[in-house]
Amino acid sequence: MTLGDIAEQIVALPNASVDAILHDPPRFGIAGELYSQVFYDHLARVLKRKGKLFHYTGTPNKLTSGRDVPNEVAKHLRLAGFITELNGDGVLAVKK
Repeated sequence: MTLGDIAEQIVALPNASVDAILHDPPRFGIAGELYSQVFYDHLARVLKRKGKLFHYTGTPNKLTSGRDVPNEVAKHLRLAGFITELNGDGVLAVKK
């Protein structure tokens, strides 16, 4: 077992070494790096082909700022090489 900050530790994981990922980060204001394109690119790198990822987003700031976090996340995941769909309180993504 490895303990550490995933934003730092993910760079050491081998390519295509993970079958599935459940990503439930704290809100953006606390851990913005876990919502970055660089991090999503690493998630795609470590996930096996056709591997699945569920990114919990909830709907933060929708009422106060009008931000659509689930669709923003889906866009970044598509740029990283995933096929995405909004699903429940998050985004379900499959690596191409």
